[in-house]
Parts: sequence; C-alpha cells; structure tokens
Amino acid sequence: MRSGEGEIVGIRTRPLKGGKRTLGGSRLGLFIPQGLKPSNLQLICEGESDTAAALTLGIAAIGLPSAGQAIPEALKFVRECKVNVPCIVADNGTAGRDGAENLAEALLTDRVPCRVLYPPDPHEDLREWVTKVGLTAEQLRKAVEAVLVRYPEGWAPGFMQVPNALIREGMVKEIGAGPFALACAMKSYHGKNGKIFPARDDLARLLGVSISTVDRHKRILEENGIILWTRGGDGRCNEYTINFGPVKGGKKT
Repeated sequence: MRSGEGEIVGIRTRPLKGGKRTLGGSRLGLFIPQGLKPSNLQLICEGESDTAAALTLGIAAIGLPSAGQAIPEALKFVRECKVNVPCIVADNGTAGRDGAENLAEALLTDRVPCRVLYPPDPHEDLREWVTKVGLTAEQLRKAVEAVLVRYPEGWAPGFMQVPNALIREGMVKEIGAGPFALACAMKSYHGKNGKIFPARDDLARLLGVSISTVDRHKRILEENGIILWTRGGDGRCNEYTINFGPVKGGKKT
C-alpha cells in the first residue's frame, strides 16, 4: 500500500485461503501499480482484487484498501490527473456504494470531474464481473463512457464548443491567443442566466499569468464586444457575460 505520492506505507497479504491481513506497523494506503502516472489513470477501484481485475484487462487503475478508506491519499494522487476523467468503480453493497459516493464528493470538492460506475446485477464487484462473464476491456470502456460525468459546482460542461464562433470567423487572429484563452477560461465558469463571477486572481492562477496581464487581455475582449461586465459591490467579484455570437465587421454583434 502506498501514499498518494507513491511511497510504501503498508503491506497487505491475501492468501488463497483465509482473509486479508495487514502487517503490523502498516497504515492504509492505495494500491498503485509500479510506474502508473496520474495522467494515465482511468479507474479507481475498491480493494486490491478489483484493481487486479482492471489491470488484467490492461486498464490503468489504482485501488482503495476498502470502502471509503484512504480517500485523502486518493485525492493526492488524482490531483495530478489533469486530462482524463477518472471513473470510480464501486462495489454493489451499502458500504461500497457509500464509499464510492464519498470519494466522488471529495473529488468534486477538490475540483476534479469524475464518473461512478456500479457493476450490473447480480455482480458484486468488478472482479466478479470480469471472472463470471468474461468482461472485456472494450466492454468495460463502453460501460464507463455510458456513465455521465459529474462536474464540480461552477463548471460549464461542453463549453469548449462555444469558442468555435471566434475561431471560424478569424477573430482569434485579431484579438490574439492570450485574450482568447482568457475568454475560454472565463467561459469555463458557469452561472445563472449566463452570468459568471471569476475573480481576477483565480483567472491569473488558472492561466499562469499576472493579474495585470488578465486586465490587459480583458480590455481587448471588452473592446471587441466579447465580454460585458458589471462591477461587483460589497466585496463581490465582478459579474461577466461572455458573448461568443457571430462576428461582423471585426466587431461582435
């Protein structure tokens, strides 16, 4: 068993006959295959045998020691997973379901989108699903893809389709890549009635630029009618509306 950073923190044995046993001096940690990078992670399983079942199918997975255990260590590992959306594979039992939902809630709180997959009845867990019906890697991938992604509060699913209006009309060449990236970053925040409330320092941190650069790019977006904003009061963030509509004569309409 390893920490979220990959350091060995404990040893668990599972003989062919008899139950699981954690050696003295161990603390609970994750089952992380040697060499697995967070960016390649696909599944988060409950227990070592479900993790082994996923690895047998050639699918990159880590495992929790049991339902709801070592969630802080899982968060440390998954924080580095910046591209793909990890899928939690639950056990079909009260403890397994509760543990999976607790992990999903922790991931979402940590701003990590995720999926939660429950093996179909009558299979108790992923190991049983694989061994009893001969589940293939392709079948498992399709089952994962069929599960809706859960997004952290404030995210706007599918927003990347919207900037096409700027790309197709050549507006990116006119305003520059920096302001375009800022517009996309702002649009990734989701609010009621199209209004969003990203703070300047949050945007700067997200894009890896200074606050003054955010302000400069924002002015370019304002001049081209791409964003409209209302100054926040009483300590509130400014309120923005993003206009990715059609472009006419070099200006937004």
